[in-house]
Amino acid sequence: MEGYRALETRARQALPAWTATLSPPAATAPPAVPIDAGVIGSAALDAAAWGSARLGRALRIEGGSTAQRRAVSAGITERGGSAEAGRPGGALRLTWTPQGDDA
Repeated sequence: MEGYRALETRARQALPAWTATLSPPAATAPPAVPIDAGVIGSAALDAAAWGSARLGRALRIEGGSTAQRRAVSAGITERGGSAEAGRPGGALRLTWTPQGDDA
């Protein structure tokens, strides 16, 4: 996801008089959500929100604690994406909601 976002940024910088909007393929996997010393990676939230907005799809946050799922969901939403807290169990991860089931 981050690669597509970086491509869009480079196109906008190279062609400032143009509007460059890139949408990643629908099957592109959401980014991993790294946690370092209890802090959720901001770059992952940025990329996830960008992908959600470009594809018009919501992300579901699975695993981790309730507080983590809510924090990631809020972080994505605050950055312009669409997200919802999912179920507990296992490592914190992002999945796309099924088409037509967007938050």
